[in-house]
Amino acid sequence: MRLTSIEKGILFNCLRQGFYFILCILFALSLRILANYFKAETFKEFGIIENIQLFILFLSATSFGFLSILSKKFRPLLILFSSLCLFAFCRELDSFFEKHIPVVSWKFCYLFPLIAGIYLFHTRKRVKKILLLFCTSPAFYIMCSAMLVFIPLAQAIGNKGFISTVLPDANDVILMRRFFEESGEILAYFLLFLSSIEFYISLIFKKR
Repeated sequence: MRLTSIEKGILFNCLRQGFYFILCILFALSLRILANYFKAETFKEFGIIENIQLFILFLSATSFGFLSILSKKFRPLLILFSSLCLFAFCRELDSFFEKHIPVVSWKFCYLFPLIAGIYLFHTRKRVKKILLLFCTSPAFYIMCSAMLVFIPLAQAIGNKGFISTVLPDANDVILMRRFFEESGEILAYFLLFLSSIEFYISLIFKKR
């Protein structure tokens, strides 16, 4: 029996989401391989995990930025996402900026979402429509998944106060906090990058 165009679209979406799921599993397993190789150095400041985080954030910012060039229709939203990725990128380099820019530190990166927000305000007449389109796309749900991993797992469970309640030993608290926080963040950033790919497939490519 031949599939209708709607059924083909649904099947393609399912296969694509399944592929993303497999990629996430492989990505998570690759972290275990890295941990076996780098041992205690894995989660240290500017260790292998943090460097991968920075690379993924840079890749995501570049991806959203490139898509903003390709699509005039979704440009305001894509510029916002790119600026938020740049914000997170600079935030991950907080110790570096604190050392080299003592007073301002990493806080200058608030300029990125601020500038994007101003641009969003000036294009507000068409933002509502593209925002609704985005919220009904698979890219939105992947981005929501990234936020679910980032906030409840990386930030809430990876909270120092929470961990110190069940692990009174100071050394364990520091190690466990970094383990939960960094593991959650790197997976969230990977999902964020996947959402940029899905944004192109579901909202830009198929509209052509």
